[in-house]
Amino acid sequence: LSRLRAVAALVNTNLSGAPLEHAIGVARPRLALFGSEHAERARELSAPGGLGREALLVCRDPDDAEAPGAEGLGDFDALVARAAAAPQDVGPPRADECMCYIYTSGTTGLPKAAIIRNQRWLLAGALFGSSVLELGPGDVVYIPLPLYHSNAMFAGWGAALVTGACMALRRRFSASQFWGDVQHFDASAFVYIGELCRYLLNQPERPEERSHRLRVITGNGLRPE
Repeated sequence: LSRLRAVAALVNTNLSGAPLEHAIGVARPRLALFGSEHAERARELSAPGGLGREALLVCRDPDDAEAPGAEGLGDFDALVARAAAAPQDVGPPRADECMCYIYTSGTTGLPKAAIIRNQRWLLAGALFGSSVLELGPGDVVYIPLPLYHSNAMFAGWGAALVTGACMALRRRFSASQFWGDVQHFDASAFVYIGELCRYLLNQPERPEERSHRLRVITGNGLRPE
């Protein structure tokens, strides 16, 4: 989307009802994209931001045969199938253009959208990826956080993009499967927030912990592991 000079509003997937309607509405979007696991939540909305039902697009999960369909909403997969092979060239993005909106947690009211410009995102990616972690092609950044979170977008995806490292994504954090994932992807570094490491410490010890060293990016900087 950023390469097309479009802006993504990265809405917290835990929201529903009025907070979700607000988060979508303040972005004034042309389209809202939902994973099929959130299709029922999308059907409960009443024209957020003035969007009609056909603009609430549902993207099916190919690995979940029982995932809800797009009945009554827009079908993202059908639109992609009918789309042109290549989008129109809109010119290169500018550094001062908005890249995405990242929302506050909403603990003191409804979520508020923070404007993230291309230059801020790329500079953060360079700081974490090149200066702090010294990543490069062949390295893997493991991201067990949702991409609507700034740590995942800046220190994870941004760091991978700037340095040419690979990005390994997980749909949701799992303490029991963390070290298996790290070994499977041969991860060089991972990003975390809050209590995540405490959850790992409370898990039974696993052989992978002793055979794999990781560099860690937190909300406050680098912590060697």
